Amino acid sequence: MHFGLDIGSYSIKVIQAQPKGEFFTLQHWGEVATPVPISELNKKNIVYLAEAIKKLIAEAKISTSNVKLALSEASVYTQVIQLPPMSETELASAIEYEAEQYIPLPLEKVQLEYFVLSGQPRGLGEEKIDVLLIGAQKKAINDLLSVVNLLGLVPKAVETEILAVTRCLAVYPDTSLLVNMGKSSTELAILSGTDINFVSNIEMGGETLTRAVAQSLSLTIQQAEEYKKTYGLDLSVLDGKVAKSMTPVFDQLIAQIQKTFNYFSRKKVDNLSMSRVILSGGGVQLPGVNTYLTQKLGLEAVLGNPFSRFVDSDKFSSELLKASSRFSTAVGLAIRQD
Repeated sequence: MHFGLDIGSYSIKVIQAQPKGEFFTLQHWGEVATPVPISELNKKNIVYLAEAIKKLIAEAKISTSNVKLALSEASVYTQVIQLPPMSETELASAIEYEAEQYIPLPLEKVQLEYFVLSGQPRGLGEEKIDVLLIGAQKKAINDLLSVVNLLGLVPKAVETEILAVTRCLAVYPDTSLLVNMGKSSTELAILSGTDINFVSNIEMGGETLTRAVAQSLSLTIQQAEEYKKTYGLDLSVLDGKVAKSMTPVFDQLIAQIQKTFNYFSRKKVDNLSMSRVILSGGGVQLPGVNTYLTQKLGLEAVLGNPFSRFVDSDKFSSELLKASSRFSTAVGLAIRQD
């Protein structure tokens, strides 16, 4: 038994779930505002962060000390690379050389992982193999483990946000594009069933939208955040001023999505076609966003439901259901079975 802990830039979320056959039941959950900037963790801030998590765990009535965690995407570098057919041993050796080209930090400061996305490691029947390269900053990992140690928790797994989110939102048998918008960045992932075929990162997120609203309407950041959450892309309120301030940012996102579609169209096999866009993260949980993206992309954009594999979801509180998109990472961690 374990629980998922997502330490986000805006808030900290916890989810504890119980397997029930192929499904899950929700046992405990909670959320609290993040008390310190997680990008600026020092010894003092780590203590403050640990105190906030300790209080959250108690209030949520989490009943286990085993925890699975996610690294903020701001501290992780991901890149899909193509390599010629090679053995497992050759692939392991090639990764470090490839990482030097794509990761903008000395390799001694990162923890490297990789996953083969297409083809077999030996490349049988493939001219090239696609490999997801992940480089996580060791400082970020150590900071996360320092918090966990202060709390007396037992870390069972540490992974990236996009892997956790995919675990709970990859529920369609065909091909989808996952758009996961966080505070400072947005991750795009092409999913074929539960398989990840492509991942990319865009340096724009929820705070980009907030700054656009603040600048356009001469508001403080705090005021702009509230306007963004309340009115979103609804053109029928405030003469559409809030929506119009954010549409240039969403149009940049749409341009990146189109580039991803173009990549997919060049790579697709067996006449696969993109079926939908799945939206996740607090940045897309705004009024009118799914409608706007659907119209612009000509493809249905749906808000992902991280609790789709849970039974008795009708018993969830209205508060949790309203905030469900923000919990995708925590849910993905909570239902990880290894």
